[in-house]
Amino acid sequence: MQPVNNPRQRFCDLFAGDKPIDLIEAALMIALEHDPALDPGHCRTQLKELASDARESVDLDSDTENIARQLCDFLYRQEGFTGNHRDYYDPANSYFDQVLTRRTGIPISLALVYIGVGELLDLHIEPVGFPGHFLVKLVDGDSVYLDPYSGQVVSHDDCRELLKTCTQGRVPFKPELLATTGERDVVRRMLGNLKAIYTHRGDFAEVLSICDRMLLVGDNMPQDLLDRARVLEHLECYDLAARDLEQVLENQPPPQVDAAIRKKIAELRDRSNTPIH
Repeated sequence: MQPVNNPRQRFCDLFAGDKPIDLIEAALMIALEHDPALDPGHCRTQLKELASDARESVDLDSDTENIARQLCDFLYRQEGFTGNHRDYYDPANSYFDQVLTRRTGIPISLALVYIGVGELLDLHIEPVGFPGHFLVKLVDGDSVYLDPYSGQVVSHDDCRELLKTCTQGRVPFKPELLATTGERDVVRRMLGNLKAIYTHRGDFAEVLSICDRMLLVGDNMPQDLLDRARVLEHLECYDLAARDLEQVLENQPPPQVDAAIRKKIAELRDRSNTPIH
C-alpha cells in the first residue's frame, strides 16, 4: 500500500460525491492525522490476519445466528477484543490502529473490527447506531444483532434493556433504532466521540481538527459551524470564528437566532480589531 502523504485530503476524498464510503479507511485517516507515524498498511494486514484465523474458527456455511455467535467467540474470547471498562474515555479507544493493537475500545471502534473482518469473510455486517451503545448486525435474510463491546449476540429484548440502561429510561425502544446507520453518520459519531473527549480535556487544538473533519463529512452543517466558531473563539481566532458564523447566517436561521448570531459576529470583529498591547 502506498504511503498517505496527506490524510486530511484522503479523508476529504472519501466523502466526495455519493459513492460508498470505506469506513475502515475513514477510521485509519482519522487515526493517521492524530499519529503521522501510523502505518495504515500494517492495520490492513492485521485485519487480514484476523480474517484468515477466523476462517478456521467460524463455520461460514452455518446459519446466520450460529455464524454470529462464532464470530463473537472468535473476536471477543479467542482474540481478546473487549470493551475498555477501566478507562472508557481514553482517546486511544477511538483510534482504530490503537484498538487493533491494544484489543480494547468502545462500542463503535470495536464494531469497526467486526465490520472489517466480516467484509474480508464476505459476511454482510452493517453498522447500527443504537443510542448510547453502538451495535452491528449480521444480515443474511434475517438480521442477527451483535454487541462487540460485550462480545455477544443480543435479542430485541436485550436491546430494550440496554437502551434503558444507556439512556436511563429517557428513550423509548422502537425497532427503528436497530436500522442500519449510514456511513456518514457512523463517521460523524466516531468524530463526535473524540470531540467530546478532547473538549472535556481542554485540548482545543485537537477539538478544532475534529471540527474541521466533521464539516467535511457533514457539508457545512450549521451546528458544526457553530461548534467550530466556539472553538476558534476560545483559541482567540476571532476573525475565523466570525466567518463561520456568517456561513451559519446563509442557512437563514429563525429571526431570534439570526439576531443573536449577528450580535456575536460584531463582538468577534471588534475583538479581532483590538490592538495587542
